[in-house]
Parts: sequence; structure tokens; C-alpha cells
Amino acid sequence: MSAEMIARLEAATEETQRADVQAALYFAQKRRWITFETWNRASAWAESGAYESAALTLVPEGLDVEILILVNDGAVRAEVQIYPKAFAVCRDDEHIYGEGKTPALALCIAALKLRSA
Repeated sequence: MSAEMIARLEAATEETQRADVQAALYFAQKRRWITFETWNRASAWAESGAYESAALTLVPEGLDVEILILVNDGAVRAEVQIYPKAFAVCRDDEHIYGEGKTPALALCIAALKLRSA
């Protein structure tokens, strides 16, 4: 089931991100990865357009997040890496990577990959 949600997020676009971020939040809440209160608050943020703030609620506390926004010939892509410790030097297999059409989508992808690992 996680693979299906991640595939949906990888195919998502800027135009569909509100619904897709909401779906990722609902997916996480149903698996008890986030509390109902967190889901409720994050859903309100997504409804108001604060997609990155909503997506950050999917990342477990105590982890570092790095967001890169890349532009190539007018096409925008976001990459996210989640690290296990603050300012730690990590091997390649110690971080989780997500890529999406927006920073919020990339965050959702990386967070769901981490939680379903």
C-alpha cells in the first residue's frame, strides 16, 4: 500500500498537490504514524496552501531535512534528503531520498519511504 501512495505522489503535479498532500496525511494518520490532532492541523495547513508545513509533519521528530529546488530549462523539481542525526556525516545508505515536482511532494515521498522502511 505504501508503494501505491508513493507512486501517486511521484506522479503528482503542482496542480494536484493539495489533494495529494491531503491523501498522504490521511494515509499516515490511518497507520498511526501521525496523531489525529497532527493530521487535523496539517490538513488545515494544506487547505490554506502551506503544503511544505503540512508535509513536514510526516517526518519523525529529531531528523534533519534538506530540501533542494532545481530548475532546468524552466522545469522545476525538488529533491529531499532526510538524515538520522543533526549535522552528522552519513553514508549513502543512512539517508532517505525523495524527488517530486514540488518541495511538499518530495517531502511526502521521502517521509513515507522512511516510515515504510
